[in-house]
Amino acid sequence: MQFEIVTPLQGKNAACYQEDSSSRPAHYEVIWLFSGTGSITIGGHQHQLTSRALFLLSPGTRRDLVIKGDADGVLLYFTAEFLPQVDLPKSIAGMGGRPALRIFPLDQFDMGSAEEMRDLTIKMLRETQRETKIRMDILQHLLHLFLVYLSHTQHVEPSRSTSRREKVFIENFLCLVQTQYQTMRTVNDFASTLCITPSYLNHLVKKNTGYSAKHHIQQNLISKAKVHAMYSDLSLKEVADVLGFRDSAHFSKFFKAFSGTNFSTFQRLWVSPESWVTQSLPSVTEAHGGNLAVA
Repeated sequence: MQFEIVTPLQGKNAACYQEDSSSRPAHYEVIWLFSGTGSITIGGHQHQLTSRALFLLSPGTRRDLVIKGDADGVLLYFTAEFLPQVDLPKSIAGMGGRPALRIFPLDQFDMGSAEEMRDLTIKMLRETQRETKIRMDILQHLLHLFLVYLSHTQHVEPSRSTSRREKVFIENFLCLVQTQYQTMRTVNDFASTLCITPSYLNHLVKKNTGYSAKHHIQQNLISKAKVHAMYSDLSLKEVADVLGFRDSAHFSKFFKAFSGTNFSTFQRLWVSPESWVTQSLPSVTEAHGGNLAVA
C-alpha cells in the first residue's frame, strides 16, 4: 500500500483513537489536527498534538499516537515511491531512511496557504472514492502540491554553528524569494540586494537548508506556476505575465523542464474536476467514511 488517508474521527464515539507505527515502517506520515488534541511519543519523548501545528515523520520513525475521540483532522501515509520523482519537495527530501520528526507551527503559515492545504486534504479524501483511470495520478499530484505548500511554509532551522548575522541573511533571502519572484531571477540579483557575493550567498543557503540558492528560486517559481495551472483559468501567456517571464516561450520551456510535462497537458490532467469548483467543500466529517487507501 503506497498511499493511505485516515481520519481520527473513525473513533469518534470512543474515548480516543490510538495506534503504533509498526504496520507502516516504510511510510512518511503527516499528522494534522484541525481541532481537538492528542499526543505523539517518539523515543520516550512525548509531543502534544493540537490544531496549532502539523507533524511530518519519516519512514522508520517509531511512534505511539493517541488522538482524543472528539478531534477532527487527517493522517496521511505515503511511500517515497508513490510521489512523482520530479521536483521532490524539500519538506521531505533527505528524510528517508532515518528516524526524523519535523514540526510546522501553523502560525508560520499564511492564511491562504493553510486553507489551500486543508482543501487539498479534502480533495484527496474525495479522490480515493472515485473510480477513474487517472485516480492514482491525481492523488500523486494532490499530495505533491500539498507537500510543496508545506515546503514553502517551513521554518528553516539553522545549524548550531550559524551566527545571528548569517541567520538574518538566510531569512531575508527566503523572504525575497517569496515576494520578489517577478523581478529577481538569478542568484546575482539576490546577492546584490543583500550586499553579499553570490558565492557567499550560495554557501550560506546550502549550509543552512541543504539546497542551493538557485534551487530555492526555481522551486518557488515552478510551485507558483503549478498553483496557477491548477486553480485558475489563466492561459500559459497570462501565467507567464503574472510570474514576470519576458515571453511565453521562455516560460513554456521552464515549466516543461521543471514539471516534466508542458503547461497545457499539465492543466488538462491536473485541474480540479468541475464538481470540486462548483460544489461547496464539505467538512472532513462529511467527506469520509473511514480509512481510505490506495495500493
